[in-house]
Amino acid sequence: MLPALLLSIILAFLLSEASPTDPAEGLLIGERDQKVQHSSRETIIARYRELRHKFGLDRPAFYFSISSYSQPDTLYKVLQSSDRKMLARLADTYGDWKEISIYYSSLDELEKAVDELKEKHPYNDSLLNLNESLTGLYHSYKKENILYFLNNLSAQSVSFPSLQMQIISCKRAFDDVEKNRNSYSKYIPTFHFYGLNNRFNHWLVSLCKGDFGESFSERRPVISILKEAIPWTILLNGIAILIAFLVSIPTGVFMAIKKNTFYDRFISVLLFILYSLPVFWIATLLIIFLCGGDYLNFFPSSGVSDLPSNTPFMQKLPDILWHLVLPVFCLGYGSFAFISRQMRSAMNASFSQEYIRTARAKGLDNSTITWKHAFRNALLPMITLTATILPALISGSVVVESIFSYPGIGQKSLIAVQTQDYPVIFALLIITALLTMTGNLIADILYAASNPRISFTEQKKFD
Repeated sequence: MLPALLLSIILAFLLSEASPTDPAEGLLIGERDQKVQHSSRETIIARYRELRHKFGLDRPAFYFSISSYSQPDTLYKVLQSSDRKMLARLADTYGDWKEISIYYSSLDELEKAVDELKEKHPYNDSLLNLNESLTGLYHSYKKENILYFLNNLSAQSVSFPSLQMQIISCKRAFDDVEKNRNSYSKYIPTFHFYGLNNRFNHWLVSLCKGDFGESFSERRPVISILKEAIPWTILLNGIAILIAFLVSIPTGVFMAIKKNTFYDRFISVLLFILYSLPVFWIATLLIIFLCGGDYLNFFPSSGVSDLPSNTPFMQKLPDILWHLVLPVFCLGYGSFAFISRQMRSAMNASFSQEYIRTARAKGLDNSTITWKHAFRNALLPMITLTATILPALISGSVVVESIFSYPGIGQKSLIAVQTQDYPVIFALLIITALLTMTGNLIADILYAASNPRISFTEQKKFD
Protein backbone atom coordinates (compact mmCIF):
# COMPACT_ATOMS: atom_id res chain seq x y z
CA MET A 1 0.00 0.00 0.00
CA LEU A 2 2.77 2.46 0.92
CA PRO A 3 4.70 1.96 -2.37
CA ALA A 4 1.48 2.54 -4.32
CA LEU A 5 0.76 5.69 -2.31
CA LEU A 6 4.31 6.96 -2.84
CA LEU A 7 3.99 6.26 -6.56
CA SER A 8 0.73 8.24 -6.66
CA ILE A 9 2.38 11.16 -4.86
CA ILE A 10 5.33 11.12 -7.28
CA LEU A 11 2.90 11.01 -10.23
CA ALA A 12 0.95 13.97 -8.85
CA PHE A 13 4.22 15.88 -8.37
CA LEU A 14 5.34 15.15 -11.93
CA LEU A 15 1.98 16.35 -13.25
CA SER A 16 2.25 19.53 -11.18
CA GLU A 17 5.75 20.12 -12.59
CA ALA A 18 4.44 19.59 -16.12
CA SER A 19 1.55 22.04 -15.69
CA PRO A 20 1.91 25.08 -17.97
CA THR A 21 1.11 27.55 -15.20
CA ASP A 22 3.80 28.88 -12.89
CA PRO A 23 2.06 29.05 -9.47
CA ALA A 24 4.02 32.16 -8.48
CA GLU A 25 3.11 33.91 -11.74
CA GLY A 26 -0.53 32.80 -11.39
CA LEU A 27 -0.82 34.28 -7.92
CA LEU A 28 1.02 37.44 -8.92
CA ILE A 29 -1.32 38.03 -11.87
CA GLY A 30 -4.37 37.49 -9.69
CA GLU A 31 -3.00 39.55 -6.82
CA ARG A 32 -5.86 41.35 -5.13
CA ASP A 33 -3.61 43.81 -3.40
CA GLN A 34 -3.75 46.89 -5.64
CA LYS A 35 -0.47 48.12 -4.14
CA VAL A 36 1.27 45.13 -5.72
CA GLN A 37 -0.55 45.44 -9.04
CA HIS A 38 0.40 49.07 -9.63
CA SER A 39 3.80 49.19 -7.95
CA SER A 40 7.24 49.53 -9.50
CA ARG A 41 9.10 46.79 -11.37
CA GLU A 42 11.44 46.24 -8.42
CA THR A 43 8.51 45.73 -6.04
CA ILE A 44 6.82 43.27 -8.42
CA ILE A 45 10.08 41.32 -8.84
CA ALA A 46 10.54 41.23 -5.06
CA ARG A 47 6.98 39.94 -4.63
CA TYR A 48 7.52 37.34 -7.37
CA ARG A 49 10.76 36.22 -5.72
CA GLU A 50 8.90 35.90 -2.41
CA LEU A 51 6.18 33.74 -4.03
CA ARG A 52 8.78 31.55 -5.74
CA HIS A 53 10.44 30.94 -2.40
CA LYS A 54 7.06 30.17 -0.83
CA PHE A 55 6.36 27.46 -3.42
CA GLY A 56 9.94 26.19 -3.33
CA LEU A 57 10.54 27.16 -6.97
CA ASP A 58 13.99 28.51 -6.10
CA ARG A 59 15.07 24.95 -5.29
CA PRO A 60 15.89 22.05 -7.65
CA ALA A 61 12.98 19.83 -8.62
CA PHE A 62 14.18 16.49 -7.17
CA TYR A 63 16.93 14.92 -5.09
CA PHE A 64 19.08 14.52 -8.19
CA SER A 65 19.03 15.22 -11.91
CA ILE A 66 20.61 13.76 -15.02
CA SER A 67 21.19 16.26 -17.80
CA SER A 68 23.66 17.12 -20.53
CA TYR A 69 27.02 18.72 -19.83
CA SER A 70 25.86 21.90 -21.56
CA GLN A 71 23.05 22.44 -19.06
CA PRO A 72 23.98 24.08 -15.73
CA ASP A 73 22.80 22.65 -12.42
CA THR A 74 21.58 26.08 -11.25
CA LEU A 75 19.13 26.94 -14.04
CA TYR A 76 16.23 26.74 -11.56
CA LYS A 77 17.57 29.89 -9.87
CA VAL A 78 16.73 32.05 -12.90
CA LEU A 79 13.68 34.10 -11.98
CA GLN A 80 11.49 34.15 -15.10
CA SER A 81 10.25 30.87 -16.60
CA SER A 82 10.53 32.27 -20.14
CA ASP A 83 14.16 33.17 -19.46
CA ARG A 84 14.87 29.66 -18.21
CA LYS A 85 13.51 28.18 -21.43
CA MET A 86 15.57 30.58 -23.54
CA LEU A 87 18.76 29.86 -21.59
CA ALA A 88 18.22 26.09 -21.80
CA ARG A 89 17.90 26.34 -25.58
CA LEU A 90 20.97 28.57 -25.80
CA ALA A 91 22.92 26.04 -23.72
CA ASP A 92 21.88 23.19 -26.03
CA THR A 93 22.73 25.24 -29.12
CA TYR A 94 26.09 26.75 -28.10
CA GLY A 95 27.23 24.57 -25.19
CA ASP A 96 29.34 27.10 -23.23
CA TRP A 97 27.36 28.08 -20.14
CA LYS A 98 29.98 30.55 -18.86
CA GLU A 99 29.73 32.75 -21.97
CA ILE A 100 25.93 32.33 -22.10
CA SER A 101 25.57 33.58 -18.52
CA ILE A 102 27.68 36.65 -19.38
CA TYR A 103 25.43 37.30 -22.38
CA TYR A 104 22.33 36.94 -20.21
CA SER A 105 23.77 39.38 -17.63
CA SER A 106 24.38 41.94 -20.41
CA LEU A 107 20.72 41.63 -21.45
CA ASP A 108 19.66 42.19 -17.86
CA GLU A 109 21.80 45.34 -17.63
CA LEU A 110 20.33 46.63 -20.88
CA GLU A 111 16.80 45.99 -19.61
CA LYS A 112 17.49 47.96 -16.44
CA ALA A 113 18.82 50.88 -18.47
CA VAL A 114 15.73 50.86 -20.71
CA ASP A 115 13.43 50.77 -17.66
CA GLU A 116 15.20 53.80 -16.18
CA LEU A 117 14.64 55.73 -19.39
CA LYS A 118 10.98 54.65 -19.50
CA GLU A 119 10.46 56.12 -16.04
CA LYS A 120 11.88 59.44 -17.27
CA HIS A 121 10.09 59.36 -20.65
CA PRO A 122 6.95 57.24 -20.15
CA TYR A 123 5.28 58.26 -23.44
CA ASN A 124 8.25 57.90 -25.80
CA ASP A 125 7.39 55.63 -28.74
CA SER A 126 11.04 54.83 -29.44
CA LEU A 127 11.39 53.35 -25.97
CA LEU A 128 8.34 51.17 -26.58
CA ASN A 129 9.94 49.83 -29.78
CA LEU A 130 13.17 49.25 -27.87
CA ASN A 131 11.29 47.25 -25.26
CA GLU A 132 9.67 45.08 -27.95
CA SER A 133 13.07 44.27 -29.53
CA LEU A 134 14.52 43.53 -26.09
CA THR A 135 11.61 41.16 -25.38
CA GLY A 136 12.38 39.44 -28.68
CA LEU A 137 15.97 38.87 -27.53
CA TYR A 138 14.73 37.20 -24.34
CA HIS A 139 12.83 34.69 -26.48
CA SER A 140 15.50 34.04 -29.13
CA TYR A 141 18.20 31.39 -29.23
CA LYS A 142 18.97 31.19 -32.96
CA LYS A 143 21.83 33.32 -34.29
CA GLU A 144 19.86 35.03 -37.07
CA ASN A 145 17.05 36.07 -34.70
CA ILE A 146 19.45 37.38 -32.06
CA LEU A 147 21.40 39.44 -34.62
CA TYR A 148 18.15 40.78 -36.07
CA PHE A 149 16.94 42.10 -32.70
CA LEU A 150 20.39 43.45 -31.77
CA ASN A 151 20.52 45.42 -35.05
CA ASN A 152 17.02 46.71 -34.38
CA LEU A 153 18.12 47.89 -30.94
CA SER A 154 21.09 49.73 -32.45
CA ALA A 155 18.86 51.53 -34.95
CA GLN A 156 16.16 52.36 -32.37
CA SER A 157 18.57 53.70 -29.74
CA VAL A 158 20.10 56.46 -31.89
CA SER A 159 18.38 59.14 -29.80
CA PHE A 160 19.56 57.48 -26.55
CA PRO A 161 23.38 57.52 -26.52
CA SER A 162 23.49 56.03 -23.02
CA LEU A 163 22.12 52.77 -24.42
CA GLN A 164 24.69 52.42 -27.21
CA MET A 165 27.43 51.04 -24.95
CA GLN A 166 24.96 48.57 -23.39
CA ILE A 167 23.94 47.28 -26.81
CA ILE A 168 27.58 47.00 -27.94
CA SER A 169 28.26 45.01 -24.76
CA CYS A 170 25.41 42.61 -25.64
CA LYS A 171 26.81 42.16 -29.17
CA ARG A 172 30.28 41.40 -27.84
CA ALA A 173 28.89 38.93 -25.31
CA PHE A 174 26.99 37.10 -28.03
CA ASP A 175 30.07 37.09 -30.28
CA ASP A 176 31.96 35.36 -27.45
CA VAL A 177 29.13 32.82 -27.16
CA GLU A 178 29.44 32.13 -30.90
CA LYS A 179 33.25 31.90 -30.84
CA ASN A 180 33.32 29.42 -27.93
CA ARG A 181 30.57 27.27 -29.36
CA ASN A 182 30.71 23.59 -28.31
CA SER A 183 28.03 21.61 -30.11
CA TYR A 184 29.09 18.27 -28.61
CA SER A 185 28.72 19.08 -24.91
CA LYS A 186 24.99 18.41 -25.02
CA TYR A 187 25.70 14.74 -25.77
CA ILE A 188 27.75 14.28 -22.58
CA PRO A 189 25.53 13.20 -19.62
CA THR A 190 26.12 14.64 -16.15
CA PHE A 191 24.71 13.71 -12.74
CA HIS A 192 23.80 16.37 -10.16
CA PHE A 193 22.90 15.55 -6.55
CA TYR A 194 21.04 18.24 -4.60
CA GLY A 195 20.24 16.60 -1.25
CA LEU A 196 17.06 17.25 0.70
CA ASN A 197 16.74 20.91 -0.26
CA ASN A 198 14.51 20.31 -3.30
CA ARG A 199 10.92 20.95 -4.39
CA PHE A 200 9.74 17.34 -4.11
CA ASN A 201 11.00 16.97 -0.55
CA HIS A 202 9.46 20.33 0.36
CA TRP A 203 6.18 19.24 -1.27
CA LEU A 204 6.22 15.83 0.44
CA VAL A 205 6.83 17.34 3.90
CA SER A 206 3.97 19.79 3.31
CA LEU A 207 1.64 16.93 2.32
CA CYS A 208 2.50 15.03 5.51
CA LYS A 209 1.51 18.14 7.45
CA GLY A 210 -1.81 18.36 5.56
CA ASP A 211 -0.70 21.43 3.61
CA PHE A 212 -1.84 21.17 -0.03
CA GLY A 213 -0.79 24.70 -0.90
CA GLU A 214 -2.86 27.76 -1.75
CA SER A 215 -5.67 27.93 -4.28
CA PHE A 216 -4.91 30.10 -7.30
CA SER A 217 -8.51 31.21 -7.81
CA GLU A 218 -9.71 31.65 -4.22
CA ARG A 219 -6.40 32.77 -2.73
CA ARG A 220 -6.75 30.68 0.42
CA PRO A 221 -5.41 27.31 1.62
CA VAL A 222 -6.66 24.31 -0.33
CA ILE A 223 -7.35 22.41 2.90
CA SER A 224 -9.94 25.02 3.93
CA ILE A 225 -11.74 24.59 0.57
CA LEU A 226 -11.77 20.81 1.02
CA LYS A 227 -13.05 21.09 4.60
CA GLU A 228 -16.04 23.09 3.36
CA ALA A 229 -16.89 20.79 0.43
CA ILE A 230 -16.09 17.27 1.68
CA PRO A 231 -18.87 17.00 4.31
CA TRP A 232 -21.53 17.91 1.75
CA THR A 233 -20.20 15.40 -0.77
CA ILE A 234 -19.99 12.64 1.87
CA LEU A 235 -23.59 13.36 2.86
CA LEU A 236 -24.87 13.31 -0.73
CA ASN A 237 -22.90 10.30 -1.97
CA GLY A 238 -23.24 8.42 1.32
CA ILE A 239 -27.04 8.55 1.17
CA ALA A 240 -27.06 7.70 -2.55
CA ILE A 241 -24.73 4.69 -2.12
CA LEU A 242 -26.59 3.44 0.96
CA ILE A 243 -29.96 3.57 -0.80
CA ALA A 244 -28.49 1.95 -3.92
CA PHE A 245 -27.19 -1.05 -1.95
CA LEU A 246 -30.30 -1.34 0.24
CA VAL A 247 -32.51 -1.47 -2.85
CA SER A 248 -30.24 -3.39 -5.23
CA ILE A 249 -29.14 -6.28 -3.00
CA PRO A 250 -32.66 -7.49 -2.08
CA THR A 251 -33.71 -6.91 -5.70
CA GLY A 252 -30.82 -9.04 -6.97
CA VAL A 253 -31.64 -11.81 -4.49
CA PHE A 254 -35.30 -11.72 -5.54
CA MET A 255 -34.32 -11.89 -9.24
CA ALA A 256 -32.10 -14.92 -8.54
CA ILE A 257 -34.90 -16.69 -6.67
CA LYS A 258 -37.32 -15.92 -9.54
CA LYS A 259 -34.77 -16.72 -12.23
CA ASN A 260 -36.15 -16.78 -15.80
CA THR A 261 -39.66 -15.89 -14.63
CA PHE A 262 -41.78 -12.92 -15.63
CA TYR A 263 -40.65 -10.99 -12.53
CA ASP A 264 -36.98 -11.53 -13.35
CA ARG A 265 -37.38 -10.34 -16.95
CA PHE A 266 -39.60 -7.39 -16.06
CA ILE A 267 -37.26 -6.07 -13.35
CA SER A 268 -34.22 -6.57 -15.62
CA VAL A 269 -35.81 -4.55 -18.43
CA LEU A 270 -36.91 -1.81 -16.03
CA LEU A 271 -33.45 -1.52 -14.42
CA PHE A 272 -31.65 -1.48 -17.76
CA ILE A 273 -33.92 1.32 -18.96
CA LEU A 274 -32.97 3.33 -15.89
CA TYR A 275 -29.29 2.48 -16.43
CA SER A 276 -29.37 3.73 -20.03
CA LEU A 277 -30.85 7.15 -19.19
CA PRO A 278 -28.16 9.89 -19.12
CA VAL A 279 -27.79 11.52 -15.72
CA PHE A 280 -27.54 15.08 -17.06
CA TRP A 281 -30.77 14.60 -19.08
CA ILE A 282 -32.74 13.19 -16.16
CA ALA A 283 -31.43 15.91 -13.83
CA THR A 284 -32.45 18.62 -16.30
CA LEU A 285 -35.93 17.13 -16.74
CA LEU A 286 -36.43 16.90 -12.98
CA ILE A 287 -35.51 20.56 -12.55
CA ILE A 288 -37.84 21.61 -15.38
CA PHE A 289 -40.88 19.60 -14.30
CA LEU A 290 -40.53 19.41 -10.50
CA CYS A 291 -38.70 22.56 -9.45
CA GLY A 292 -41.04 25.39 -10.39
CA GLY A 293 -41.41 27.35 -13.58
CA ASP A 294 -44.37 26.35 -15.77
CA TYR A 295 -44.81 22.99 -14.05
CA LEU A 296 -44.81 21.54 -10.54
CA ASN A 297 -42.88 23.14 -7.69
CA PHE A 298 -42.25 20.25 -5.33
CA PHE A 299 -38.47 20.38 -4.86
CA PRO A 300 -35.77 23.08 -4.66
CA SER A 301 -33.58 23.30 -7.77
CA SER A 302 -30.23 24.22 -6.20
CA GLY A 303 -28.21 24.59 -3.02
CA VAL A 304 -28.46 22.67 0.23
CA SER A 305 -30.83 24.84 2.27
CA ASP A 306 -33.02 27.94 1.96
CA LEU A 307 -32.77 28.76 5.67
CA PRO A 308 -30.35 31.38 7.08
CA SER A 309 -26.80 30.18 7.70
CA ASN A 310 -27.07 30.85 11.46
CA THR A 311 -30.00 28.40 11.84
CA PRO A 312 -29.13 25.44 14.11
CA PHE A 313 -28.23 22.32 12.15
CA MET A 314 -31.00 20.14 13.60
CA GLN A 315 -33.58 22.70 12.50
CA LYS A 316 -32.02 22.85 9.05
CA LEU A 317 -31.78 19.06 8.67
CA PRO A 318 -35.30 18.50 7.22
CA ASP A 319 -34.71 21.28 4.69
CA ILE A 320 -31.27 19.85 3.79
CA LEU A 321 -32.74 16.37 3.26
CA TRP A 322 -35.49 17.85 1.08
CA HIS A 323 -32.84 19.53 -1.08
CA LEU A 324 -31.05 16.16 -1.39
CA VAL A 325 -33.98 14.19 -2.81
CA LEU A 326 -33.38 14.91 -6.50
CA PRO A 327 -29.54 14.80 -6.43
CA VAL A 328 -29.64 11.49 -4.51
CA PHE A 329 -32.07 10.01 -7.02
CA CYS A 330 -29.90 11.11 -9.96
CA LEU A 331 -26.80 9.59 -8.36
CA GLY A 332 -28.48 6.34 -7.32
CA TYR A 333 -30.79 5.20 -10.10
CA GLY A 334 -27.96 4.25 -12.48
CA SER A 335 -26.42 1.96 -9.84
CA PHE A 336 -29.56 -0.13 -9.35
CA ALA A 337 -29.14 -2.16 -12.56
CA PHE A 338 -25.42 -2.78 -12.13
CA ILE A 339 -25.49 -3.81 -8.46
CA SER A 340 -28.68 -5.84 -8.89
CA ARG A 341 -27.25 -7.81 -11.81
CA GLN A 342 -24.04 -8.45 -9.87
CA MET A 343 -26.03 -9.73 -6.93
CA ARG A 344 -28.25 -11.87 -9.16
CA SER A 345 -25.23 -13.48 -10.85
CA ALA A 346 -23.51 -14.13 -7.51
CA MET A 347 -26.63 -15.72 -6.04
CA ASN A 348 -27.16 -17.91 -9.11
CA ALA A 349 -23.54 -19.07 -8.86
CA SER A 350 -24.08 -19.93 -5.19
CA PHE A 351 -27.32 -21.80 -5.91
CA SER A 352 -25.46 -24.09 -8.33
CA GLN A 353 -22.88 -25.18 -5.73
CA GLU A 354 -22.79 -28.65 -4.15
CA TYR A 355 -23.31 -27.39 -0.60
CA ILE A 356 -26.68 -25.89 -1.65
CA ARG A 357 -27.78 -29.27 -3.01
CA THR A 358 -26.64 -30.84 0.26
CA ALA A 359 -28.63 -28.30 2.28
CA ARG A 360 -31.74 -29.02 0.23
CA ALA A 361 -31.21 -32.75 0.64
CA LYS A 362 -31.13 -32.20 4.42
CA GLY A 363 -34.61 -30.69 4.16
CA LEU A 364 -33.70 -27.07 5.01
CA ASP A 365 -36.31 -24.51 4.03
CA ASN A 366 -35.69 -22.11 1.12
CA SER A 367 -35.33 -19.06 3.38
CA THR A 368 -32.50 -20.65 5.38
CA ILE A 369 -30.76 -21.88 2.21
CA THR A 370 -31.03 -18.47 0.58
CA TRP A 371 -29.95 -16.19 3.41
CA LYS A 372 -27.76 -18.38 5.60
CA HIS A 373 -25.84 -20.34 2.95
CA ALA A 374 -26.09 -18.80 -0.54
CA PHE A 375 -26.23 -15.13 0.45
CA ARG A 376 -23.06 -15.18 2.56
CA ASN A 377 -20.98 -16.62 -0.28
CA ALA A 378 -22.59 -14.28 -2.78
CA LEU A 379 -21.35 -11.28 -0.78
CA LEU A 380 -17.80 -11.58 -2.15
CA PRO A 381 -18.57 -9.72 -5.41
CA MET A 382 -20.42 -7.09 -3.38
CA ILE A 383 -17.37 -6.63 -1.17
CA THR A 384 -15.36 -5.93 -4.32
CA LEU A 385 -17.77 -3.09 -5.08
CA THR A 386 -17.22 -1.62 -1.63
CA ALA A 387 -13.60 -0.90 -2.59
CA THR A 388 -14.97 1.88 -4.81
CA ILE A 389 -17.16 3.42 -2.12
CA LEU A 390 -14.52 5.48 -0.28
CA PRO A 391 -13.13 7.30 -3.33
CA ALA A 392 -16.69 7.84 -4.57
CA LEU A 393 -17.59 9.51 -1.28
CA ILE A 394 -14.93 12.17 -1.88
CA SER A 395 -14.71 12.45 -5.66
CA GLY A 396 -18.44 13.03 -5.79
CA SER A 397 -20.39 13.61 -8.96
CA VAL A 398 -19.28 16.49 -11.12
CA VAL A 399 -22.38 16.44 -13.33
CA VAL A 400 -25.02 16.21 -10.61
CA GLU A 401 -23.38 18.70 -8.27
CA SER A 402 -22.89 21.18 -11.10
CA ILE A 403 -26.49 20.93 -12.36
CA PHE A 404 -27.98 21.28 -8.89
CA SER A 405 -25.38 23.89 -7.77
CA TYR A 406 -24.46 21.62 -4.89
CA PRO A 407 -21.40 22.90 -2.93
CA GLY A 408 -19.49 19.62 -2.90
CA ILE A 409 -16.21 18.25 -4.20
CA GLY A 410 -17.65 17.59 -7.66
CA GLN A 411 -18.49 21.24 -8.22
CA LYS A 412 -15.14 22.34 -6.75
CA SER A 413 -13.35 19.96 -9.12
CA LEU A 414 -15.12 21.41 -12.15
CA ILE A 415 -14.34 24.98 -11.08
CA ALA A 416 -10.70 24.03 -10.44
CA VAL A 417 -10.36 22.56 -13.94
CA GLN A 418 -12.03 25.58 -15.55
CA THR A 419 -9.81 28.05 -13.69
CA GLN A 420 -6.64 25.90 -13.94
CA ASP A 421 -6.45 25.78 -10.15
CA TYR A 422 -3.78 23.06 -10.04
CA PRO A 423 -3.27 22.88 -6.24
CA VAL A 424 -6.94 21.91 -5.78
CA ILE A 425 -6.79 19.39 -8.64
CA PHE A 426 -3.67 17.65 -7.34
CA ALA A 427 -4.97 17.63 -3.76
CA LEU A 428 -8.10 15.79 -4.95
CA LEU A 429 -5.93 13.40 -6.97
CA ILE A 430 -3.84 12.45 -3.93
CA ILE A 431 -6.84 12.12 -1.60
CA THR A 432 -8.70 9.95 -4.13
CA ALA A 433 -5.65 7.70 -4.57
CA LEU A 434 -5.31 7.33 -0.80
CA LEU A 435 -8.99 6.48 -0.40
CA THR A 436 -8.87 3.99 -3.28
CA MET A 437 -6.06 2.07 -1.59
CA THR A 438 -7.84 2.29 1.76
CA GLY A 439 -11.00 0.90 0.13
CA ASN A 440 -9.05 -2.03 -1.33
CA LEU A 441 -7.53 -2.75 2.08
CA ILE A 442 -10.97 -2.73 3.73
CA ALA A 443 -12.30 -5.03 0.99
CA ASP A 444 -9.47 -7.51 1.64
CA ILE A 445 -10.29 -7.51 5.36
CA LEU A 446 -13.99 -8.06 4.63
CA TYR A 447 -13.10 -10.99 2.36
CA ALA A 448 -11.48 -12.78 5.30
CA ALA A 449 -14.35 -11.88 7.63
CA SER A 450 -17.07 -13.18 5.28
CA ASN A 451 -15.31 -16.33 4.07
CA PRO A 452 -13.29 -18.45 6.53
CA ARG A 453 -11.42 -20.09 3.63
CA ILE A 454 -9.65 -16.76 2.99
CA SER A 455 -6.76 -16.01 5.34
CA PHE A 456 -3.88 -13.50 5.40
CA THR A 457 -1.65 -15.82 7.45
CA GLU A 458 0.72 -18.27 5.86
CA GLN A 459 -0.84 -21.66 5.41
CA LYS A 460 1.17 -24.63 6.71
CA LYS A 461 1.64 -27.46 4.29
CA PHE A 462 1.51 -31.01 5.57
CA ASP A 463 3.08 -33.89 3.73
